Order: sequence, then C-alpha cells, then structure tokens
Amino acid sequence: MVMRNTVDRMKQELTRKGRVMIVGDFNCKEIVWEDYEVVNGGEWAEEMLNVATNNLMTQWVRSPTRCRGQDVAARLDLVFTRGISLKEEIEHQCPLGKSDHDVLNFKLYTEISTDRIVEHREGKLNYIRANYNHMREFFNETDWTVVYQEGDMQLKYDKFMDLYNSAVKRFVPYHRKKTLNNKQWFNRNCEEAKKNKEKAWKKLKKNSDVLSREVYKTARNRYVEVRRTAQKEYEQRVVENCDSDPKMFYKFINGKLNKRETIEKVKNGEEVYEDARDIPEILNENFCKVFTKEEHF
Repeated sequence: MVMRNTVDRMKQELTRKGRVMIVGDFNCKEIVWEDYEVVNGGEWAEEMLNVATNNLMTQWVRSPTRCRGQDVAARLDLVFTRGISLKEEIEHQCPLGKSDHDVLNFKLYTEISTDRIVEHREGKLNYIRANYNHMREFFNETDWTVVYQEGDMQLKYDKFMDLYNSAVKRFVPYHRKKTLNNKQWFNRNCEEAKKNKEKAWKKLKKNSDVLSREVYKTARNRYVEVRRTAQKEYEQRVVENCDSDPKMFYKFINGKLNKRETIEKVKNGEEVYEDARDIPEILNENFCKVFTKEEHF
C-alpha cells in the first residue's frame, strides 16, 4: 500500500510540473542506475525504474547511502530530477544522530526570480536600537553656527547632513545577521563531539573494518549524549531564569513555534478588510482614537 501511494504521488507531481525534484529513501537497492537494470529485484524495483525512465528523470546518487553492521552497503536514498541539473557530484556526509543513512549534500543549477525577494536587513541601520540620549547630547554640544554662516541653502543642507550622518554613524547600530535554526544550547562540547563523530565516520568510510566501526559507534553515541545533556542543561537555565531574564524564555518558546499567526483580516464596524494595505491603515486609525495627547511634550 505504501509503495503504491509513493508511485501514485510521484506520477501526480510529474504530471503537474515540468521541473521536478524528488528525494527520499526508496529502498530500491536492486536497481543498477548506471545501466538502468534491475538485478534480483521484484515488482517494487521494476515499478520505480519504469517511473524514472518513462518520465525522463535523472537519478544522481552514485554510491551506497546506507550501511549497518556487517550488511552490504546499499544505495537506498535517491535523488531524482527532471529539468533540473546538479552543479557537482553529491557529497556524502556523516549520518545524523544514530541513523545509518548518509546525509547527502548537493547544489542545484536553478533560476530564481528576484522580483519578490525581500532584501535582508543585514547592512541596514537599526534605528530602534539607536542611542538617542547620546545623540541628543551630541547635537546639544554641536556648534550650529557653522551651518548658519553658510550663505547658500545647498551648502547649509550639506553641512547639516554631515553632522547628522556623523551622529548616525556613532549612535545607530546596524542590524545583526540572524542565524536561522540556531540552537542556543549547542556549545563547544557539542561542537567537539560532532567533529570527533565526523572524523570517525570518514575513517569508517575509508577502511570499513570492525575496529573503525566500533570507534564510529562510540563517537556517535558520545555525540548524542553530549547534545542531550547540553540541551537539558540549557532548558533548565531557561526555567530558572525566566523571571530575571524573560527575553531568554520567550526566545526559547518562539524557537519552538512552527507556525506564526498573522493578521489576515480586520473588522471595523460592519466592514471586513482583507487587503494587506488596508489592514495597517485601519489599525492605525483605531490606535489614534485611544492615543492620549500630552499638553506639554
């Protein structure tokens, strides 16, 4: 049943789209993809090969991707494409956790439309975190006569902008680059254990003897243990410091959220607004109604 669903889903995607990439563990070790032949295989292997050949797909994995104990290494994880090419050979990396499947790293040749790409804020000024108290002191101590003495309006503007840019450079920081999916608990011990695991894995791929396998298993288990300990200790610190450091707590909670809620529609009186341009206008109008205007500011 699972195999039939897999084939049907692949055919569905191949029918709908011209350029397709399909990646997964297909458990088809009987297929020799270099010759497009099935060796000692069954119905599942024949079905997979027919789907690939009939739809003009290219299979890119050339080496075994899974090895357990004394079993013969097998090519189970496959990468299919149609209308998409890989830049270079697929790189086999150390398995994750206690898995016995290689991590496959590859790069694609693809065209990306830049019309809708929003520039990252890195390199842009972050005025929210500017030090306005120091900026006020800077302007209070500024000799503004150098601006007033200029006879030409353009020269006055240029002088003012020089002073303004000088203050911005001193008191307005830049946005920091954010690291996606950054695990706060991943410390130096985790990094060292990860390097030892990857080193043992490379030696195992090169030698494939019993000793190398035991060394890799020890390094792998050690890495899992170190990660679990570091994560547990970090979560304990989050709980203990939630009162004194609430930002740490909310950062941890937000990192666990897979879906972030957005405002899709706003009701104002009897009318409902769904346009992305109308929603902020309606919210702004309602906030202004409850805003208290100070007499002396």
